[in-house]
Amino acid sequence: MSDLNIHIFDPGEKDSELTCNWCKEPHAMDAQYKAMMLERGRERIEELSPEAQEELRRKGVGPKETWTCGRCMLVLNGMEPDAIKTDCHDHEVPPREE
Repeated sequence: MSDLNIHIFDPGEKDSELTCNWCKEPHAMDAQYKAMMLERGRERIEELSPEAQEELRRKGVGPKETWTCGRCMLVLNGMEPDAIKTDCHDHEVPPREE
């Protein structure tokens, strides 16, 4: 199991949203957090090889598609979706493939 990093942010006005790349559900969030997650996604994509970046471009994967909501992140790390409180609305989490 990989390390799970938990970041706590001051709650702001939830006037933006991102769609989780695992459950495909839109999640409300403040604009500052969304900007941070898009920047993190851009950085992660830039760290990949040029070939991998091209493959993502072909598949239509950009910074918005790199974000995973808290409930899904727990499942992907082998934990129950309700093990830690997240800002996610109550939604189904697709099972993790073993």
